[in-house]
Amino acid sequence: MRYIGITNMSIRSVLSVVEHGFPNARVVRIDGSVWTVARSGEDGSLEVERWPYRRAKYHAAEWLESLECGDAIWKGVDGP
Repeated sequence: MRYIGITNMSIRSVLSVVEHGFPNARVVRIDGSVWTVARSGEDGSLEVERWPYRRAKYHAAEWLESLECGDAIWKGVDGP
C-alpha cells in the first residue's frame, strides 16, 4: 500500500504507523493531517513531511498522482 488513511484513532507518531505496519507507504493521512513519507540516506531511514494546509486542500490530486497514489480515495481535508 502506498496510501494509508486512518480516521478516528489516536495516533501519536506517523513514523510508528509506517515502521510497524505499512513500510511501503508514501502518503499517510491521519484525520485531517497528511504526510509524505520518504526514505533517505544509505541507511534507508524514514523521513516524514507534513503537508501544508493549502497543499492538502487545493492540490491533493496532483501530489497524490506524483507520489504514485493517484488511485487513492480522497475526500479532502475538511471532510466528505
